[in-house]
Amino acid sequence: MFVLIEQEHPALLKSYRDLVGSNVSYPTEGVRVPGKGKPEIVDDMLTTGVRFATGRGRGELVNTRSRAQAELVMKIAEAGGGGRNHFLPVGDGESAELSRKLDELTRTRSTKVRELIEARTSDAEIGRKAFDLVMARF
Repeated sequence: MFVLIEQEHPALLKSYRDLVGSNVSYPTEGVRVPGKGKPEIVDDMLTTGVRFATGRGRGELVNTRSRAQAELVMKIAEAGGGGRNHFLPVGDGESAELSRKLDELTRTRSTKVRELIEARTSDAEIGRKAFDLVMARF
């Protein structure tokens, strides 16, 4: 299934780095997005960022300048960009715009993968497993 996506639907393989491009006109800063843990936004009096919870109160915290940046970090992790360093816009407007674009990409990706699987099997259990396997590759 993934080979079919690579050949016939390469736009689904885009990542955060593809959306940002190399010629940005706004200030950025680097951050490492962990590859493990469930991301959850932390926004209290002391900290703004994303905690990647791995169980029993443990997890890695990614500090951000604002809630908009934290939401972008969450979207990057959800889109499969964990375990890598990324450049985040410093400004809230640019962060919000990139979050919107990542939402659109992940929504389009999920919809198309479901369509491709449903065209090949009517068994709901096999379809769910296939969907999980394909989405894990992103």
